[in-house]
Amino acid sequence: LEILKNLLKTKDNYLEEIKKSKKYIIKISKKMNLNFELTDCNFFHIYFEKSDIKFISKKFFDHKILIKSIFLNYSKFSYTGPRNSIRVTIGSNKQMVYFFNILKKILNDLDRIKRL
Repeated sequence: LEILKNLLKTKDNYLEEIKKSKKYIIKISKKMNLNFELTDCNFFHIYFEKSDIKFISKKFFDHKILIKSIFLNYSKFSYTGPRNSIRVTIGSNKQMVYFFNILKKILNDLDRIKRL
């Protein structure tokens, strides 16, 4: 009985954390002027130019963050999400802050490269 109570308590905490993270994702995505789509699931999409997605994913990979895209193939399972987007799993608010801080750096690097 105690185990069941603990599982239910953890589930509620997890759902509250995801709700909090979704609010942060909306706020920061708008602030960064990102073209994004929040889903009813535990992930969201950010849209980029096709040519930028491989650069962005490599930089995230360097930071040990995996994202999904139709243009990437990390495993034997094929991903069939929206074209020209990256799919990001929603984590804790702390993880989302980290993700967006890294994304800001990546986009600054990308912008610098494009201006050369």
